Amino acid sequence: MKPPRFETLLDKAPPAEAFCPLYRRCGGCSLQHIDYNAQLRAKQRYLEETMRQAGMELDALPVNIVPSAPKEYRNRLGFHALRSNRGPKTAFKARRGSELLPVDDCPIADPVVRKTLREGSIIPPPGKDRFTVYGKDNTVIAEAEINGRFKQRGEFSYLEKKLIVDAGCFFQSNAAMLEKLLLHLRNIAAGIAQSGIKGGVGDLYAGVGTFPLFYAEFFEGVIDLIEENGLALELAKTNLARHCPQGKFRYFAQKAEKWKARAPWCFAVADPPRQGLAANLRELLTQSGPAHLAYVSCDPLSLARDCRALKKSYILKELTLYDFYPQTPHIESLAILERSTGT
Repeated sequence: MKPPRFETLLDKAPPAEAFCPLYRRCGGCSLQHIDYNAQLRAKQRYLEETMRQAGMELDALPVNIVPSAPKEYRNRLGFHALRSNRGPKTAFKARRGSELLPVDDCPIADPVVRKTLREGSIIPPPGKDRFTVYGKDNTVIAEAEINGRFKQRGEFSYLEKKLIVDAGCFFQSNAAMLEKLLLHLRNIAAGIAQSGIKGGVGDLYAGVGTFPLFYAEFFEGVIDLIEENGLALELAKTNLARHCPQGKFRYFAQKAEKWKARAPWCFAVADPPRQGLAANLRELLTQSGPAHLAYVSCDPLSLARDCRALKKSYILKELTLYDFYPQTPHIESLAILERSTGT
């Protein structure tokens, strides 16, 4: 499958004035010179063309678009430590080469992270060249010292439910978009549960338990969480125990591709890393996967490849583009697949 070139989809796109002084030097944003609505249209076309090249029929299935705030949207940022005789500084990597650029502001960062950067209160950790900062609701946690304190873990609210987040553990970078995605998944789960379909529920690549926290109430049975990161799984246990009845979940500390189906699921969520589903997991889902699968993807190429393989047993019912990363070509999407009758 030969993917389309994203850059060609930006030809003749309306321009915009870049709002960051480090633009074109920093390795982060690359689309600030393009009008935001044009960015969305280009991402929509890229997702559509990639899926069509994989043999997915989209003529009667429009790609829904959920836009983001184009600035001050990013809660989770990765920084580099720039070390010199004057002490360590917070930096971003340059777009080209290995140069590190000192940074004292970032216009796409959440306001509380911007404030922290402007105050110069972030001290990179010794012996760690890359570190993460997460900020939301006037609270900042980091794998670094901030205002003389080291606080790597904190509690944050998402749709009025509190989650413990650790800066050293993966978590979605755009909290406002995450809440929109959670609402979507919640509505999907509610509809499946109301249909009366029976069976267990699974969460592949479960992370810190974010998704099941918002759909667990609709299902009577036990929900299986599969997560290979031990820290994430421990946080999932803590987060879910605070909101859900004891015994509602089973936890499996393993890679999702090593999962062996125990009983049919009626619904499952898969949120794999950029490389998508492993070949053996695609085969397992094809043979004995859930009646309904919600696939959260951060890469259209791997999503298209996986959906092409799953076509043997599934029909693509919905495709939504969530713009988690404005000013960049990165595309996050949600595919809802339903098992074909008789498979």
